[in-house]
Amino acid sequence: FSLNFGYADVDGHIGYVMTGEVPKRGKPGVEQYPLPGWTGEHDWQTFVAHQDLPKAFDPPDGYLISANHKVVDYDYYKHYLGQCWKSGYRARAIKGKLQQIISEGRVLPEQMPK
Repeated sequence: FSLNFGYADVDGHIGYVMTGEVPKRGKPGVEQYPLPGWTGEHDWQTFVAHQDLPKAFDPPDGYLISANHKVVDYDYYKHYLGQCWKSGYRARAIKGKLQQIISEGRVLPEQMPK
C-alpha cells in the first residue's frame, strides 16, 4: 500500500514523497491479471526501503505534478513499482497549463482549479 504526498513549507520549499510499503517481488508480473501464486516466483521478498522510494525536493521547474502517471524512469530507477499507470495525458495537460500560466506572469491560487 503506497501513497504519494506533495508538500509545501513556510520557507517556500516544495516536495514530493512516495510513502508506504512497496513490495520487492521475486519477479514482476502483469498486474492486470492474476499471477500464478502457487509457483512462488512472484512472491513478495521484502519491501523497498523508505530512502529508496521516489521523492523530489525543490525541483528545477519549480513545480511538481502527480496525476496517476509513471513517476520514475525504469532505465534509472532500480525498484519495480508496477506498470498500471495512466497514460500521462493528464500530467502533460497539467504541465502545459502550468507552463502557460507561468509564462503570463505571477501564478495565483485562484488560477489552479480552472
